[in-house]
Amino acid sequence: MDASCLGRYVWHKLDFRAHIAQREEILARDRNLSMFYKPFYRYKEEVYFSRVFNRSVYTVAKDSMRVAYEWDFGKDNYKVQEWGIDEQHSKGNQENQEILQRLKNGTIPYVIAANAQSDSFYCAKLVFGFTPQGTRHLFYRKSDGRAFVFDVATEDISLKPVYFGDNYLLLEVSVADIPKYKPLLPAEEYAKIANAEDDANPVLIKCYYKGNR
Repeated sequence: MDASCLGRYVWHKLDFRAHIAQREEILARDRNLSMFYKPFYRYKEEVYFSRVFNRSVYTVAKDSMRVAYEWDFGKDNYKVQEWGIDEQHSKGNQENQEILQRLKNGTIPYVIAANAQSDSFYCAKLVFGFTPQGTRHLFYRKSDGRAFVFDVATEDISLKPVYFGDNYLLLEVSVADIPKYKPLLPAEEYAKIANAEDDANPVLIKCYYKGNR
């Protein structure tokens, strides 16, 4: 899949409409909890696997793996073997420290921290500079091959998806970001989370893509 817009560093933003997800709905949906760093995700009946330094995403069977799809970032593609890193075998703590340093100084420009998909999109979470501030989200629309790369939504909302639906995302929201949802939520729903504290239960909000609700 060609997502070479990554190389131009043009961050597109997606528009969302939001409402608070019901707990029963959350518990009923246990697939695709990806976008935290996890090497596996599930879509329909298939299990998928990926590595942070590898653009290939594999389907996993009981006794085999095969490439399901591969990201193509054009001139921003890289192979860690160029720096003597073996994806199959670790050389121990010294190599780990070298990798960390290469990530921090930008020699390794980004890692693919997670992958996911829905009926509408292939998605990936990329991290530049080995810092949360370097997080970018990539959505590749299956219908027309258009790629969107962005850090925040139009409403200045930071994204931390825990579930991908076909027309929405389920986001974990930090206490600091809650005020940004005030203009998006009905008053009675915003009141439920307005006074949330850092040690409270996680706040989850269901965000719809505009035109898809």
